[in-house]
Amino acid sequence: MLTGLLGSPALNRSAASHLYTYVNGRFVRDRVIQHAILEAYRTLLEKRRYPVAVLFLDLPPQMVDVNVHPTKHEVRFREQQRVHDFVMGAVRSRLLGETVATVRAEDAGIHLPPQPTALANPAETARIG
Repeated sequence: MLTGLLGSPALNRSAASHLYTYVNGRFVRDRVIQHAILEAYRTLLEKRRYPVAVLFLDLPPQMVDVNVHPTKHEVRFREQQRVHDFVMGAVRSRLLGETVATVRAEDAGIHLPPQPTALANPAETARIG
């Protein structure tokens, strides 16, 4: 299952530091998921611009190896291509307007970790899932 918030393409940044991804409740920096998100936004953003997104991916534990890095911020998927295609397809379909609902993170029951800058204007976020 994939849930989260997607910033509109108009809400973009000069670095990928505003991509927050969680796998089975654990914050991770995963290249497969980040690439999938960037591919979904690819035709919607200018070059060297990055989206703002918070995604929560829930998978069966046997599909994810969390023992890749000592800090547990990296994971390895049993079926990387399948995970990539699923995330990219889900994000892309929401960006193209398939049943997008505008919500605030608090209204969706999502509690974000404290960050030094605002994640997104609530009016420019879309919930997926």
